[in-house]
Amino acid sequence: MYLHPGVYIEEIPSGSRPIEAASTSTALIIGYATKGPLNTPTLLFSFDQYASQFGGIVDFHGSSVGQTVDYMGHTVRAFFNNGGGKAYIVRLAGAGSAPAKAKLVVPLGSAASVDDIDKYLSIQAANPGVWANGLEFRAVQTQPNPLRYSVSVGRTDSQGNFVPSEAFADVSLDPADAKEFVATNVNGTSAQIKIEPVTLSSIPAGDKTKYMIGSLTSGDLSGLKNSDFSALDTKSFDVTINPGNPNAKTAVVVLAAPTSLADIAAQIESDVRTGAVADDDSRKLFTCKVEKGKLVLRSGIPDATASVAVAVPAADATKDARPALRLDGAGGAVAQTGAQAFLATFSNTSSATLAGGADGGLPASADYEALLPQLRKLRDISIMLVPGQSWSAANVAGKGIIDVFKGHAEQMKNRMLIIDPAEGLTFTSSLSFLNEGFPTSTYTATYYPWLEVANPYYHAELRPDRARTVFVPPSGFAAGLWAKTDGRRGVWKAPAGLQSGLTGAANTKLKIGDDEQDQLNPVGVNCYRRIISDIVVWGSRTLATKSDPEWRYIPVRRTAMMLEESIYQGIQWAVFEPNDHRLWSSLRLNIGGFMGTLFRAGAFQGEKASDAYFVRCGLGDTMTQAEIDAGQVIVLVGFAPLKPAEFVIVRIQQIVGKQ
Repeated sequence: MYLHPGVYIEEIPSGSRPIEAASTSTALIIGYATKGPLNTPTLLFSFDQYASQFGGIVDFHGSSVGQTVDYMGHTVRAFFNNGGGKAYIVRLAGAGSAPAKAKLVVPLGSAASVDDIDKYLSIQAANPGVWANGLEFRAVQTQPNPLRYSVSVGRTDSQGNFVPSEAFADVSLDPADAKEFVATNVNGTSAQIKIEPVTLSSIPAGDKTKYMIGSLTSGDLSGLKNSDFSALDTKSFDVTINPGNPNAKTAVVVLAAPTSLADIAAQIESDVRTGAVADDDSRKLFTCKVEKGKLVLRSGIPDATASVAVAVPAADATKDARPALRLDGAGGAVAQTGAQAFLATFSNTSSATLAGGADGGLPASADYEALLPQLRKLRDISIMLVPGQSWSAANVAGKGIIDVFKGHAEQMKNRMLIIDPAEGLTFTSSLSFLNEGFPTSTYTATYYPWLEVANPYYHAELRPDRARTVFVPPSGFAAGLWAKTDGRRGVWKAPAGLQSGLTGAANTKLKIGDDEQDQLNPVGVNCYRRIISDIVVWGSRTLATKSDPEWRYIPVRRTAMMLEESIYQGIQWAVFEPNDHRLWSSLRLNIGGFMGTLFRAGAFQGEKASDAYFVRCGLGDTMTQAEIDAGQVIVLVGFAPLKPAEFVIVRIQQIVGKQ
């Protein structure tokens, strides 16, 4: 509304909504690994990240897992080393996998009540596997009030030094401290552990015995001499276990010609235990030991209020042994109740070592199938690999798993599956390949043969029993080249030729020559060959070469996938817009602009745009009135794909001189 004279500035929508090309080089690599998040797609951008989160390439030498080579690790490395930029990694593990665990009894203040101190922290590795066995959790008190700790996770090195890999400062071990509680700070942040507080109504007796034992510790006795021991003959004192108990009984300790500190400890323990009676049976748990030059008298009663007390011998006060044994206040004796002993043990340094982690066996078909709901939500995936699962007529389990992902690719229509042939297959003719029954889908491709790479675990002196080289599946190298070619030339360029040299491959398992390729190329097998000096990809066909020749070439199929996904994502704005000529014109404008950009980049055949693509949308052209009434907008997009020059024919004619 214009209410006064003046200049008014208004922004008018142009109607242009540019469409961006969808990513074509994001891989999905699924397989068996021994570390890392389980059954969860994790987006990584380098092999270093894979090594950090998933353990890198694992040495399966002597393993009972069922494979001798880490196909998953080698495939991920091949992908990134050959040009791959990003990949979703999914770790799978079969039955038997388990995370390493530990429990830590922790103090929650200085209260002496058992109810207040019977608390556990359940510490568990972030994911299953033996990788976490031996991992240590340590908590060191940093301030008393409020009680705070510095928590660290790490390992003890060969020199006996603790080397932390993660640390969390000023945290509380009490769940009541919501913001400062250690689990709040660690869970989701630590890549190694997660913590859960556990309150037990009935703490195991063994733990109570270990942590809540009242005691009396003498002063330092390491300087006693033989004459001191002889002077203690017939000396005595009285010992009472848990003196606060009205039924507590007092035992009389009388030393008899002691010869050493250990002898004294044995006599004290014997006298107290021998004096046990039916109504004071707990004295049978009493112990007296020599620890670091001191006598330690322990009640043995698993109770927070349990304690040990010594007194002047009632029978003859002149024979009091306490001063000589420094069991009195002047001698530096320290008495502790069960609760005090517990807090003294855990309030300054608490630690636990994780154990019990297991890698588990190889994943089964059900483990792979369970991933499909998650994968349907990830629309940026365009290349799929399943290292460890290969195709052959005899490998029923492997074929079943590969078929699951082939069906997934056909359903999503925006990703291709690269299938690994079984390592032992040798294709001598097209018939030998066809007899294996590879799926003839336009969304699948295969490469052959397997490739030889250096074994990172071989060492001439330290590990001479390892093989110098191992053979690995071909799919990771191909996927990396797809991604590299997409970035350098575009998805419409065939990922093959002399520019497709492999990084990290020492040799091929079988030598492929012209005769073999004459047989394999027509049925869609893309071969790795040594041309000049490099191992290169010499083929760019889908497995639909025979069944659906229109989609014979990998770049044609992948260009169509890119167009479909880009347009799908780029016109979401049109949903619920009025279905009239303005919408149709806007769709033609925006899709046409996108296709024109690709044409100028060299994605299509044709000297001019009208020869390369078209975009149609309108009543009487792509839609009927009935379709419009049904809420449908139909856009027809056509393109002239570039096809690789597989057969470069040079014809030479001799000019015959005229007479």
